[in-house]
Amino acid sequence: FLPKSVSFTAYKYLFYKAADILNAYGITLIITITGTVTSLVITPLLAYPLSRKDFRARNVISFLVFFTMLFNGGIVPSYIMWTQVFHMKNTIWALIIPGLLMNGFNVILMKNYFAQNIPVELIEAAKIDGAGWSKCFRYITIPMLRPIFAFTITTGMIGVLNLFDGPQLLFSSINQPLGGPGRSVLTIMIRFYEASFLNFEFGYGASIAYLFFLLVTVLSGLLVRLFQDKEERRGRG
Repeated sequence: FLPKSVSFTAYKYLFYKAADILNAYGITLIITITGTVTSLVITPLLAYPLSRKDFRARNVISFLVFFTMLFNGGIVPSYIMWTQVFHMKNTIWALIIPGLLMNGFNVILMKNYFAQNIPVELIEAAKIDGAGWSKCFRYITIPMLRPIFAFTITTGMIGVLNLFDGPQLLFSSINQPLGGPGRSVLTIMIRFYEASFLNFEFGYGASIAYLFFLLVTVLSGLLVRLFQDKEERRGRG
């Protein structure tokens, strides 16, 4: 149970594999940032009209979002759609588009938040003063979404960092030592899986896991700092 000696051989091996690991970290950061930012743009634009009682199609569209959140065609139809229709196999878009740009659960959650926490009277008062729907959405609605944005970003980041089944399904180059068309866009989670459970290099895999932990720690600290109230920052400062 207790190690007989301390060895950093795995980290030295990690240094020799620095190009692959840094590339995996870069790909992970790219899909995390791209998927999260795009989701924050698309999700409110769908959730906001669904929260408005004067939008006639709100019940139909809400049902479609909720239904597709619970039921889907399955793995085989999804694979056929993403590979033969959209041709995303072994590309970085296979890590960003399927399921990362919009989440049905976040749409429903944000829709309810709009309906319960954004006062209609405030919107109406702004319209009386001459503000259009775009200004109301930008200057009134968006600033009041800090809590729900924090939750959406956190859950989205966790989902991207733990992304595993998507690359397994849409990449044919996993565990190919000689390389393949999609190895340049493999995430750090896939690199960890290959090292630990396919190549049985447990020390190498453990070192990747520790560096992955550092990445998650840094991103979590940035999120806490980003969504911290200005008054709380001044108090701590």
